[in-house]
Amino acid sequence: MNKPILVVLDPQGNEASLNALHMIWIWGTEAFPFTRAREEELWRRETFTLNLIVDGIDAVIFNWINPGNYIFLYGGDDLDWIRRFTMAAKATAKDSDVKLEMAYVGKRNHSHREQIRRISEAVRAENLSHSWAEPALMWFFWARLESMLYSKIQLGKSDDHDEVMQGIKKILSYDKLGGWALLSKGAEIVMITHGVIERTVTVYDRTWKTHVPTKGYSKAMYDHHHDEVLRETGHPCAHFDFHITARSGRIPEKMNCFECHRPMEKYMSFACCHDEKLLDQDENYNF
Repeated sequence: MNKPILVVLDPQGNEASLNALHMIWIWGTEAFPFTRAREEELWRRETFTLNLIVDGIDAVIFNWINPGNYIFLYGGDDLDWIRRFTMAAKATAKDSDVKLEMAYVGKRNHSHREQIRRISEAVRAENLSHSWAEPALMWFFWARLESMLYSKIQLGKSDDHDEVMQGIKKILSYDKLGGWALLSKGAEIVMITHGVIERTVTVYDRTWKTHVPTKGYSKAMYDHHHDEVLRETGHPCAHFDFHITARSGRIPEKMNCFECHRPMEKYMSFACCHDEKLLDQDENYNF
């Protein structure tokens, strides 16, 4: 499939950036003059918070971000899972007397576009949570996350000590598994996890409820999820796809798993998503 790139030349006609699209999706015109130095400067200002994840996408979610609010961003393509998760999560917040906001952000895979549109409509119709009516907003959310990943790779920042890189890898990997969720307290991200979070919120009454008064809502949930649920279910395999195009910058020679920190295996695959009747074959690397 045709993937656009944006090559930037300086006033002398020299190449300033091989592909500045990543910077534009993340920071917009603030990224001017779109040089590597500017990209590195902008990243030095950033921390991995909910502000970074949703900045410039949705004023509703952005207005939720204050220290007294808990926020779940979640995604997936299983409506039954979404119903169970959202209803159970809202019940825990009501019982704990905390304010919880939730937003459905769809799925990265564009071949599921029609299915995600129907799920988003159901989420709004059933009042399960906030969800974007405009498909373009979901596309932009995932495009920005991918751009953050590619930007970090181009700058050589794909190591285990970069908190932004680790967080983005979690979201993109868990999205491939199905349901996932990100919990924040205000702007501070508490945890990013896969679909087993539904089990954590479902067992609230008979497990971590008693710890909320002493630990607080998010800490009690986090501790039970990591100390009990993940100990029983285990951590899923991490998995990434990279399009071999100029848009993605360069494919990293190696990538470590964000869970166990061991080097991940590299595979080659071919995928055809039939997007907009374009039967082009995309070559991908899977990590």
